[in-house]
Amino acid sequence: MTQRSRVIDYSGALFALIGAIISAILVAKHSFPNLIESSVGCDIGGIDRCKALGETEYAYVFGIPIAAFGFFYYSLVLVTFLRIAFMQHPGKLLGLIVFLGATGVLVDVVLGIINLGILDAPCLLCIYTYITTAGVMIMAAMLFRNEAKTRKVKPSAAIDWVALAVHSGIALIMSIALYGCLSLFSPSGGPPAGGVPLISEDQVDLIVQDFETLPEAKLDSSSLQTMGGSEEGYIVIHEFADFLCPHCRHTTEMIAELKNRWPGRIKVYYRQFPLDGTCNPMIQGVRKPIGDWRCNAAQAAVCAGGSENYAPFIHGLFALQENNPPVMTPETIRPIAEKHGLNWDNIYKCMGSPRAQQLINGDVEAGRSIEINSTPLVILNDRILSRGSPHEQFFFQLVDALVYKKEGKAAFDELKKRSRAQ
Repeated sequence: MTQRSRVIDYSGALFALIGAIISAILVAKHSFPNLIESSVGCDIGGIDRCKALGETEYAYVFGIPIAAFGFFYYSLVLVTFLRIAFMQHPGKLLGLIVFLGATGVLVDVVLGIINLGILDAPCLLCIYTYITTAGVMIMAAMLFRNEAKTRKVKPSAAIDWVALAVHSGIALIMSIALYGCLSLFSPSGGPPAGGVPLISEDQVDLIVQDFETLPEAKLDSSSLQTMGGSEEGYIVIHEFADFLCPHCRHTTEMIAELKNRWPGRIKVYYRQFPLDGTCNPMIQGVRKPIGDWRCNAAQAAVCAGGSENYAPFIHGLFALQENNPPVMTPETIRPIAEKHGLNWDNIYKCMGSPRAQQLINGDVEAGRSIEINSTPLVILNDRILSRGSPHEQFFFQLVDALVYKKEGKAAFDELKKRSRAQ
């Protein structure tokens, strides 16, 4: 191998090494979120977009992080380049390295379309791997061309399949070793409740500043009894929902996870906005029997206000969506109330009464005052979040920031301790 070829070969190995390091960081962010809390190189709008990618379906193939396949690929390329460097006549290995480079480029084209065209914000480290893969391809092509020009016996474009199998075995061992090391050094315990990684402390001010630019919505809660969470909670949430709305159910479940994540800090007011004119004067038209179902559940919810275990009762009403059809009648609601120790007789007497309609109208009027036009709608500390179900990463880390702003680093340390104890 000529001196020029050796320089090209080592350059290719360097590109592969850089790609392997970046892939290892992505594996840590996706599979071991407690290990790397820094968002350096991934921060967009105060959110670690590389970690955010790990929470989407696009980050996995057959349940395995794509970053793990990336680490295996770059390890395979690195081993191949290094072996070429120590061979006087690389032969079919030159065809193999070109094949690996071309394969990587084709795969990265597909991943790049997903990353830059489908995701809300790109994973920046992923973009860096696209650059390293391009570097691998360029070095492989240059190496093949240089050897072809300088040797009387032209290098083969055929692929050494035996070498590919051997090198793949070495790359697999390296990948297993990576997971072993990450597992060894990762803090014990899983991610905090909800599965969303805790934000880094340097993100707090930026997130809070962005939050304070959201539209205001000051709602009177002095007479509301449809409350869950802590009476002393300083994170106050109003959720306007319809019990047949799947996104409303998802939002309610996220709020429940937030209450587990930050016990004693969150107070929730469950507000009714059934999407049917049967009981909602803002909605034109009546849709029976669906209207009856929506309104039956809304009536039961307002009539159960002030009861112990009120929040679990609300979750039970949402769970009726799982039935086919999702019938919400006194016959299906009663077992839920009794399961959670609520006084069904009082609830049933209230349902369909003028008082129940008056309570629903109160929520509807509150929704009208903030121009509600769909469900769910979440008001957090007098600020309107984006209409519809909030993005989970945004929602959780916004609450994280508000807790930190109120309590400081001690709250984060407490959450980390609880997560390790799980």
